[in-house]
Amino acid sequence: MYRLLLVAVFVLCLLVLFGCERENSVKESSLSVPLAAESGETGFISLKVSFKPLPGRVAKTAAIEAINKVTAYLYTPHLPMHPVIELAKKDLTFIGGRAQGSIEVAAQENLRLVLVCYHGETVRYIGEDNDIDVYVGQETQALIFVEFIGIILIAPSTVLSGNSYTMECQTNSYTLEYELWESRSPSFDDAKLIDSQSDPLFSVTAKDSAGNYYYRARSMTVYGPGPWIDEGMTAVCIDNGSILIDFISPENYTGITFVSIPGGTFQMGDETGDLTLECRPVHTVTLSGYEMSACEITNAQYAQYLNDALATGDITISNTSVKGVKGEYSGQEYIYLTTINNGDFPYSRCWITYENDTFNVENGYEYWPVAWVSWYGAKAFALYYGMDLPTEAEWEYACRGGKQYKYGTDDGTISPDKANYIEGGFTNFRHSIDVGSYPANPYGLHDMSGNVYEWCNDLFGNYTSVSATNPTGAETSDKHIIRGGSSVRSYDYCMSANRNSFYTNGESFDVGFRIVRRPGGVTY
Repeated sequence: MYRLLLVAVFVLCLLVLFGCERENSVKESSLSVPLAAESGETGFISLKVSFKPLPGRVAKTAAIEAINKVTAYLYTPHLPMHPVIELAKKDLTFIGGRAQGSIEVAAQENLRLVLVCYHGETVRYIGEDNDIDVYVGQETQALIFVEFIGIILIAPSTVLSGNSYTMECQTNSYTLEYELWESRSPSFDDAKLIDSQSDPLFSVTAKDSAGNYYYRARSMTVYGPGPWIDEGMTAVCIDNGSILIDFISPENYTGITFVSIPGGTFQMGDETGDLTLECRPVHTVTLSGYEMSACEITNAQYAQYLNDALATGDITISNTSVKGVKGEYSGQEYIYLTTINNGDFPYSRCWITYENDTFNVENGYEYWPVAWVSWYGAKAFALYYGMDLPTEAEWEYACRGGKQYKYGTDDGTISPDKANYIEGGFTNFRHSIDVGSYPANPYGLHDMSGNVYEWCNDLFGNYTSVSATNPTGAETSDKHIIRGGSSVRSYDYCMSANRNSFYTNGESFDVGFRIVRRPGGVTY
């Protein structure tokens, strides 16, 4: 959450590296004070702020590019019985990706400098130092912590009709009040403010009408409102007469974010005739409601599972092979910890390592989707936490976003700024990137098209034209379904209806998975 900046007098250089909330970076800066004859004469605080893209971090770079104004506020120190006075406010000037400016102030001690980074009128980051000394002819350093102001909302997935419920905002240091907004649509077209308070814990009045209610929250600071963030949107399903999900996860649960997928009926299969025959005929499928992980399972989440499973005796490791030792999949390889890149595809190794009896992830690859995992390894992960892999029908229904979209993107179209895939001669990366780097589809799901293929629960089999309710695939096959395309596949592989299959014990650098949880903890 925090970003670290160093501010030093005389050097006139402030370097700020902004990223997502996931890693700390050191930032350097300096203040310059011209020589003065005696105390009380003015000095200058000169600031230069650089926003440097971080290679391989699309989400972090996007956060940087969203900043279009940086304002510096200078205050008197906090003293007993003395009011805090704003001494100066300065909008820095943007020149070629840098923000520059200076503040003239009387030489004195213990000043407070606040840097506020805006996108329009929205506050994205705030950082400050409460102990800046502006001395004549002397050098000093200041330490500034920069905090992202976007907040995530924690809420129940389902609530019984007629019952009130609570939800809680993630807190930050600069919030005066938290705003809670409600909508009946995931697009928030009809959103309304239902509460604003200093307490991050909200109580929501009971609902009499069944269906999904969508919520998001934002921080209100003295400098303006914080941003909405995709991860901040939460769906609560109100059901008349029953609770759709009654589920308890183990204490070592990995903290995966889920979104609610309402039950419904859709047309499954290739409607346009663009794909192979195995993607047809189109047929009607009806599904019950469920929840799906908003993002593909990451290296960090899978490494945590491996450590948990190792501690409980569910897996064993020999060299680079991790295998199950309990239950139905005993003896099957779950993941191949290869350290060798495919010559045609850089960064195609497995980024999970094993050393000193612990599974770890190489620095910088924690939030890439896990790969080199077999269907057995994906299924074992899901079952370990009481969840499951999605059926092929659940996967396609979720990918289409409730709008029968052709691609699993925010608007049903595909382009290099919506998904990680190969577009003709253009290549985005030719390797995976951090999950959630592209806009979510209408259900709040990221990377349903591209990044990595995703294992489904179903064995591969041909479609029929018969309508089905909660289908679970073929009964026999040596292959399981994979869906969604990958960073090294073209647009047609990324279509919502496109089907691919892979040997059940197969492992590849571009095959990963996401998970679902169903009412009552049902698994197939």
